[in-house]
Amino acid sequence: MNAFGLLLFFEVIHIVYGNEKPVFTVTQPTTVFFDEGTNTPAGTSLYTFTATDSDLTLVYLSYEYDPVESSDMFEINETQTAGEITAEVKLKDLREFDYEVQNAYKIYARAYDGVQYSGLSGVLLNIVINDIGETPTLDPPTTSQSFSAEEGPAGSKIGDPSFVVVDADSAEIHTWTVTGGTGEDFVNVNVLNGTLTLRKTYDRENTALTEEVYVNISIADRFGLTVETAYYVTFSDTNDNIPTFSPSYYTFDIMNDLVYGDGPFTFYVLATDDGDTPLTGTATIEFGLPTATDPTHTTTTLIPPQSTGGDEMASNTEMVGVMIACCFIAGSGLGKQYGNY
Repeated sequence: MNAFGLLLFFEVIHIVYGNEKPVFTVTQPTTVFFDEGTNTPAGTSLYTFTATDSDLTLVYLSYEYDPVESSDMFEINETQTAGEITAEVKLKDLREFDYEVQNAYKIYARAYDGVQYSGLSGVLLNIVINDIGETPTLDPPTTSQSFSAEEGPAGSKIGDPSFVVVDADSAEIHTWTVTGGTGEDFVNVNVLNGTLTLRKTYDRENTALTEEVYVNISIADRFGLTVETAYYVTFSDTNDNIPTFSPSYYTFDIMNDLVYGDGPFTFYVLATDDGDTPLTGTATIEFGLPTATDPTHTTTTLIPPQSTGGDEMASNTEMVGVMIACCFIAGSGLGKQYGNY
């Protein structure tokens, strides 16, 4: 080989093996965070790769995506000059991050100058999606629910919600609270499932308590997003008290010209009930004086009509009666009649 050929050989060696490989300005994996939904609108700039080559040759980039199908989520706009390339990663039009669908993406970038790659793995971009939460909804949609319940002691169950809470957030736990209403002092809601119970005893005999109450309910997720509804409760008065006669002891005189077998005699006693609309009924008592053939003489108590007996008297199957104790005092012709129950 002559001197010119040797010189040319060394020049080729210098050109081939003296070439510098392109490098990224950031060589470590980079992680960026973005909110899901409309908080990160389409077209948002997510990151910019920059690779340089000291030989001032053109630099090219290639990309790999994880998951593979996520390449359709992004657009990359490259700007190329001698010895440098920048690549801006954006969220593609009509695309939106959804934490519940995919909560992280990876983009691997490699640089190439026509001779050498920057390295097998290039540089890694991690895109992590923040879960900002979706507002819960009710299915079926409802602004209120009505319940019918009997009066009762604290802890008595009133009912369960007829709807379910729908939330796009994964593994969501909802908190139920009473936020107001005419029944907030008496009605309690289970913090986890919305079951309605009595907070304290509700007795319709207390005329200050109304037949119907309502409570406002707020259902919140862990992000503080809420949906509102209301529970209406109508309380019925249970038959929990036996009517009483007033007074409970009766004394009356019978004329002194009575003889055996006279009667029947009738008098009236008052029966009251402490239902939610207390009323007074009249019981009719009939009795007669004993005879030779009927020494005990039957006593009859007529219960007042239901329409006059009060709420509980109208349905009470254990109506209290009046027992009449009769005695006739012979000799002087005077008789005194006593009654009690």
